[in-house]
Amino acid sequence: MSRLSDRPRAETRKRAGWSLWLLPTLFVLFLAGSLWLALSASAGPASTTWDGRITEALVAARTPGLSRLLWVFTILCDTPVMTALISLTVIVLLAWGRWTRAILIAGAMVSAQGMSSLSKAVFQRPRPPQIDMVIKEPGSYSFPSGHAFLSVVFIGLLVFLAFRWLDAHPRSPGPRAASAGLRAIIVVAAAAVIALVGLSRVYLGVHWTSDVLAGWCFGAAWLSVVLGVFLAWERRGRSWSDSRPIPRTDVRAALVAVLLLVTALVVFLAVRSDPLYLQLMPD
Repeated sequence: MSRLSDRPRAETRKRAGWSLWLLPTLFVLFLAGSLWLALSASAGPASTTWDGRITEALVAARTPGLSRLLWVFTILCDTPVMTALISLTVIVLLAWGRWTRAILIAGAMVSAQGMSSLSKAVFQRPRPPQIDMVIKEPGSYSFPSGHAFLSVVFIGLLVFLAFRWLDAHPRSPGPRAASAGLRAIIVVAAAAVIALVGLSRVYLGVHWTSDVLAGWCFGAAWLSVVLGVFLAWERRGRSWSDSRPIPRTDVRAALVAVLLLVTALVVFLAVRSDPLYLQLMPD
């Protein structure tokens, strides 16, 4: 029985082993892509004429229905909503005694926000023309897209934790086939959300396409760093020990319910405070 229970842990260690050489490779590739986009953006308008063409095409393709859809995805990564989602995730992990995962999420997202802000301050790229914007102009610089950056890191971490959970809870019958199918669904859904968040920023006129591409690349590079450090720490046997979860299931359920209500309230207030709300969804 113990051999069966140790199998998921052995598989997790095996994956951690190959991840420790794959993640640095991905970091170098994504960082190189980020720097290439940064150099192109700083070289002047002539080097990124495709940015303007894509924006023009998306502006021409605007419809009320598509604007509602993409506006929802851009709201998901606005600062108040993203903060609420991160807090919800961290507190739920703590309630279940998953200290290592909670520290991973909190540390990664705080550092990602700092890196995003630092990158904007370094490159100082202006936003697209205000005439193309259908939402309020953000107060920060344009390059890279913070929404794209943070969505890659946060959703990437959620995918990582979901895979960890699947490793620890193999299912039968046919656990391999079922697990592989579920993993594929998780990856496709995560990629779709990330893509729609990025598309929404260009469609709504607050970013150039190169801003979003750079945000994805910077986010993937930073995610590689965070996961690489986390897995290396674990592999050396220095991981923080998880604590016992809140013992009563009903208390945990009540806590989750309250947190979901608070998150829903934050989303509602963020939506109602957006100028586009009255245009797309009048009372």
